[in-house]
Amino acid sequence: MPKAKVYSAFGKDLTIKEWLGQPECEHENYSTLKGRFQKYDPEEALTGGYIELYEYNGLKKKWSYWKKNPPIKDINWRTIRTRMQAQGMSFQEAIDLPKRQQIALETIDGETKHRMDWVKSDKCVVSQWLVWKRLADGWSFKDAILTPAENGSSLGEQSLAAFIEALGLEFDIGNRNIIPPYELDIFIPSKNIAIEFNGLYWHSEEKRGSRYHYNKWNACNEQGIQLIQIWEDDWKYRQDIVKRMMANKLGCSMEPRVYARKCQVTVEDKNTAQEFLEEFHIQGFVLASYYYGLRDMDGDLLAICSFKKDGEYWDLVRYATSKKVIGGFSKVLKKFRLDHPGPIKTFADLTISDGDLYYKTGFVLDKILDPDYSYVMSGTEVRQHKFAFRKKRFKDDPDLFFSEHMTERELAAKNNLYRVYDAGKLRFILK
Repeated sequence: MPKAKVYSAFGKDLTIKEWLGQPECEHENYSTLKGRFQKYDPEEALTGGYIELYEYNGLKKKWSYWKKNPPIKDINWRTIRTRMQAQGMSFQEAIDLPKRQQIALETIDGETKHRMDWVKSDKCVVSQWLVWKRLADGWSFKDAILTPAENGSSLGEQSLAAFIEALGLEFDIGNRNIIPPYELDIFIPSKNIAIEFNGLYWHSEEKRGSRYHYNKWNACNEQGIQLIQIWEDDWKYRQDIVKRMMANKLGCSMEPRVYARKCQVTVEDKNTAQEFLEEFHIQGFVLASYYYGLRDMDGDLLAICSFKKDGEYWDLVRYATSKKVIGGFSKVLKKFRLDHPGPIKTFADLTISDGDLYYKTGFVLDKILDPDYSYVMSGTEVRQHKFAFRKKRFKDDPDLFFSEHMTERELAAKNNLYRVYDAGKLRFILK
């Protein structure tokens, strides 16, 4: 039986099992530590990297440790997080503060209650998360609970923030200091990643203009920050895909790794590709000329990459995986190029991607494309491609108003359609 690999750090030579429980090791999970040893040098792997530590009575441990080993009884961990974010307390201060300390009382219109009682009362017109977000922005408590929300996305923001919190990451909410005058809904300092929740109506052209999302991306990019913008309809209808994408980008994915060298490139039919892409790609399926797959030794489909001919170029239109496939994209790409010579172009959506995968596989940035728009029908919660509402559609659809003398924009407005602009795209070329 082969001997377990030994890792040298801090003057010790130990196996992974032996490192677990050592005072220098800030991880409790074998698989997590094994993965970190593969990615980082031993000392960095042991001491955290992206792991945020919280100190209580001189002991520094990550959030999950304290939840398993609470320093006092009956801790409400959401309250602790709120005290830290909204009131700027340290971890120990937030825990040691009595549940009903006098400072937490607020008087509104002559009535005095604990803050949480106000938040749960009928007077509070917004979500609890938005109250704490406003307090972090410097709002008075009275204004924070009595002022109606600017938009209907606060519940979505709350849900998104709860997901990031569940990943064990420390983050700021409502930060206006990094790219003023813009606000960042969520900023994760340890990752240098910001996350925005884009409610459809309140991020429409009417409310934000056509370049708002690009300008915000660009401001972050100039600061070396990756901005990820999550649209309301993606979060509502493709939440599992969004969560998986976010966990991967934040380095928190626990998906098993599969190496492409142990997989076989295949050519899949349209139906197989459609089912796969609808489940694993945030933009779903789109018709293409070829669907190249990657299957493991058991025959399970792990990836789909689709291509279609567009003039002199092959257009790489979709790539998605069901697991973390190391080297999968480059292997599929290499096989396709052997079968179908010619230059390839593809695009990275700046709302969710920085194009890193393409840079790593030899693509060259050709152009930054201006923001483009989709349409949303008032009363619905789904973006639709602009091509779905060309002038011919208005003319042919009996349910839509049409006038020969009106432009597409005018017809859209008359039919209660509004435009929502993305952040633009990066166009890459591989020759």
